[in-house]
Amino acid sequence: METAEVSRILGGEEARLGRLENQLDLIECSRQGLAKAALVHLATHLSLTVGQLAELLPISERTLQRHAATDRLNGTVSEQLLQIAAVAARGEFNILIDPAHPDMRLVRLTEVRPYNFDERLLR
Repeated sequence: METAEVSRILGGEEARLGRLENQLDLIECSRQGLAKAALVHLATHLSLTVGQLAELLPISERTLQRHAATDRLNGTVSEQLLQIAAVAARGEFNILIDPAHPDMRLVRLTEVRPYNFDERLLR
């Protein structure tokens, strides 16, 4: 995982992440707790509302509303935010698309990337 990209997605210095250089720095971030600002940056990166992101986390939107941007989130929430940011940094998403959906005409292919299929999945 590219820690610099995870840091960028979470807001970097603006979200008071400090310098992230390796996996151990990410673990330390999780232990200290990420600032709410990191959650807001991640939601923006994923084009989600804070409420939508909160549905994926063990924290309610109402509780998040009570936090200031610099308030630290607990370790469990921080760990899950780091995991979501790591997936976003790799650019790996599984998306189910219903071709019969009325809005299907709005779906656009914006980028094509090579995919390295793991042959072990066939065993």
